[in-house]
Amino acid sequence: MPHPIGVTRDIHPTRRVIIVSGHVLTRAVRPNTLLIVPCSASRGSVGPHDLLLPDDEAAFTSEKVVAVASLLGPILKSDLQSHVGDLRTETLERLQAVILANLGVVSFPMIAVPTPKS
Repeated sequence: MPHPIGVTRDIHPTRRVIIVSGHVLTRAVRPNTLLIVPCSASRGSVGPHDLLLPDDEAAFTSEKVVAVASLLGPILKSDLQSHVGDLRTETLERLQAVILANLGVVSFPMIAVPTPKS
């Protein structure tokens, strides 16, 4: 899909993602896809449908990494290259709350999204 006129995009050969499919699906042969949330360290701001990850998450080396939960989507298992680390339980639970809100399962006021540190 072409980008709108005047909009450029950096192509990244690799991008860190957070796998949000249930653990049992990551090991099963079928389906051959997993649900992921892409991450970005170059976003200007965090939208209400995304989550700013704590700077001390072990799997990320950059600060101000955003889990772009608004782009929840499938990826082929074969496209994954390596396991870098696991999110802390409290970060994963916050991400799951944002995803549930994005899907309309819960309302946004029910979740607490962290504010960026100054």
